[in-house]
Amino acid sequence: EIPYEKPAIQNPLVRVEKMAKSWAGIAHISFDLSPELGLSSKTNEVVAQLIEEATINAIRHGKAREIEIRDSVNASSIEVTVVDNGHLSDTITTNGLGTVLFDALSQSWSRTRVEGRTVVRFVVAKEQS
Repeated sequence: EIPYEKPAIQNPLVRVEKMAKSWAGIAHISFDLSPELGLSSKTNEVVAQLIEEATINAIRHGKAREIEIRDSVNASSIEVTVVDNGHLSDTITTNGLGTVLFDALSQSWSRTRVEGRTVVRFVVAKEQS
């Protein structure tokens, strides 16, 4: 009998790079992320997970074909902005799994429409040592 083995933690920056490549041909995903996101930490894993969620929602629900991801890092948090050319409305009233994830894992988050584009912003607090 083989005991359960937790999968190895993947470098969060590599995880985002792989995700972007996996959608090639369906959507063009560009990103400008801090090297700090490449460090293995719970915070960075959460950031990578939320980037994936925002991107997948943009493609599946918003029919986005162009997605731009960038972050801003300070001493206490990481703020990520995901901008796409899809049609996810900021008036969606159903709370799906994505909403639950953003509510549970981020300090704050928003989804708005700006100049015909969908903008998702979220802030994740850094773990304090």
